[in-house]
Amino acid sequence: MATIKDIFGNDQSYLNRLGGEVLVDSRVKSFSLGALNAEVVSDVDGQTFAQVDVRGTFVLTLTPSYSIDGINFFDLPVWNRGLETFAFSISNQTGFFSFEIPVGASKIRVRVTSFSSGSAIVALSSNRGVQMVYTKPIPTSLILSTATAIGTLNNPIITGLSGLFIYITKIIIEKHCGSALTPAATPIVVTTVGLSGNPSFGFKTLGPQGDSEIKELDFTSSPLKSSTIGTNVTIQCPATVGVIWRLQAFYYVG
Repeated sequence: MATIKDIFGNDQSYLNRLGGEVLVDSRVKSFSLGALNAEVVSDVDGQTFAQVDVRGTFVLTLTPSYSIDGINFFDLPVWNRGLETFAFSISNQTGFFSFEIPVGASKIRVRVTSFSSGSAIVALSSNRGVQMVYTKPIPTSLILSTATAIGTLNNPIITGLSGLFIYITKIIIEKHCGSALTPAATPIVVTTVGLSGNPSFGFKTLGPQGDSEIKELDFTSSPLKSSTIGTNVTIQCPATVGVIWRLQAFYYVG
């Protein structure tokens, strides 16, 4: 038996669950969603966290959302426990997902927001348990890697996702001299668009053929965040005579 204290300091006891034990609960747990706008809706009265179990064979997108007035709903990011990533929807995936319920919400729902075929078996459950806490950073799960020919613009774009920010944990920029470079008064500058302050990075304007200059910028402890939710981030390596650029960006969205 476990004993815990409630918010008023009162002891509450709970029996340990045993193997083979069956709890009787006649409520419907799963719903079949097989059409556009089909949905599972649940009232909430102080619940803080929801779990979604998705099974079946289908080609469709599920989007969790919440409502304060019970009429107007707002989309919520969902945590994919298997991939350890946030997304703004569950698209063509089975598995176990979680999302936080904002304070003041009166309803939550999971709705089919795009549909092609099949049927998703969806179980939605919420409780007043502790919100999700991870003792490790959210992992870098996405990588952008580009390379160009000599003297060519390298202008890779990290595509933003609706309702989510981009968090860059590391950038590696390699400048290779395909031919000897002529010294100049101003540095060769790699610029950015879509990051707060749009930082830039300077490189030498001289170097013999075959020379390399590499900048490895690590933001693991404090990731670079996109300046606007749902928008792209661009890293611009200029078209420079004699220069070959290679760029790698490691990031996640949330």
